[in-house]
Amino acid sequence: MEKGTIIERVFTRQTSTGFELRYSFRTYEFILNRQDELDAYLATCFEIGIPDFEEFESPSQCSTPIAKIEKVESDLIALALAADYRGKGRQQHEVVQNYLMEHDPHMIAMEVPLYMFAKETPNKKHWVGHLDILRVFPDKYQIVDFKPKANKEKKAGSQLLRYMLMFQKRTGIPFDLIEGIYFDDMDAYKVTF
Repeated sequence: MEKGTIIERVFTRQTSTGFELRYSFRTYEFILNRQDELDAYLATCFEIGIPDFEEFESPSQCSTPIAKIEKVESDLIALALAADYRGKGRQQHEVVQNYLMEHDPHMIAMEVPLYMFAKETPNKKHWVGHLDILRVFPDKYQIVDFKPKANKEKKAGSQLLRYMLMFQKRTGIPFDLIEGIYFDDMDAYKVTF
């Protein structure tokens, strides 16, 4: 399937230590012209951005594991292997993301901004994050996080669970149609309940 023109919007965010983080939200131009909940959300992110919270919590800062995971077979493993990211240092994520944008027929966006307002979260703090990879299948939406050492991750499942909650809240897509997976070139793990 020819996916067409990739469009990009760069988001920056300051950390509490003053370091500036850059996120390159990319999707395909045709996605923004379709008419469903997901496309409407992606178009809003692209055109307007997301709220600028002074204080927020990142899903990656989740200190306590709150989700169960199981090891699964996934085509993402072969795609990561083909991306040849090892030895690329800080560029590993971008190497894998760019490879998938070009070669994965299910990937429609990368570095998708997600958020929930404090009144929507269980801990009453704003949540803000950027989803590495968004994949769409006929029967599900995959929230995907690339983790270079997936088998050593302790909190990635909990991070993905929060991403899944934020994705559901922003798009209105039923939670049972959303799947969370993290992976590298050797392993893949799925959030379970």
